[in-house]
Amino acid sequence: KKEVHKNVSITRIPYLLKINKGFFMPTYVFAAFRLIKQSDMVIINLPQAEGFIAALIGRLLGKRVYCVYHCEVVLPRNLPNLFIETVLHLANGASLLLADKVITYTEDYAKHAKLLPFFSKKLSFIYPPIPLPIVNTEVKNEFERRLPRKVRYRIGVAARIAAEKGVEYLLEAIPIIEKSLRAEFIILVAGPKNPAGEEAYWKTLTPLL
Repeated sequence: KKEVHKNVSITRIPYLLKINKGFFMPTYVFAAFRLIKQSDMVIINLPQAEGFIAALIGRLLGKRVYCVYHCEVVLPRNLPNLFIETVLHLANGASLLLADKVITYTEDYAKHAKLLPFFSKKLSFIYPPIPLPIVNTEVKNEFERRLPRKVRYRIGVAARIAAEKGVEYLLEAIPIIEKSLRAEFIILVAGPKNPAGEEAYWKTLTPLL
């Protein structure tokens, strides 16, 4: 439940039950209040339904509140998921409304997001700091050996297999790509295929694959 990793103190909240991609954590409010009271500022990573609770507590306690808006959740189309998406958008909107500052990656993404255009005066754009990994040459060479030699084009997807990534559009576009390139190509997907809450999406992709 508690851990210190590289001088960062981590507190994990136990959950009562799992709802799609989220968790119901009755003790979250009390833990958030205690920790925010000890802090100088609150940084909330969105999307998350409980983010507005931390934002509200932060404002009530007079703390600076920052929201980092990573993405919007898009679930497979059905009535329960539509309800979950609506609740999540409302909660995220409340967090953004309460925030002193909202950070996202690019201005282009902000313009095309559902919620961010309403908070343009609060926005800052910062690329995520990603340390470049050291490439393992042996693994790279082995990977190269496993790929078809005669393929002229390689199309890469680096993402978890989730509805908001739109992998189905790439797969459906294969006939168009074939006509456009007029050469053999291969599609390489790097990323986990079964992230939480995406089981139904994976089933819809299977026939296309």
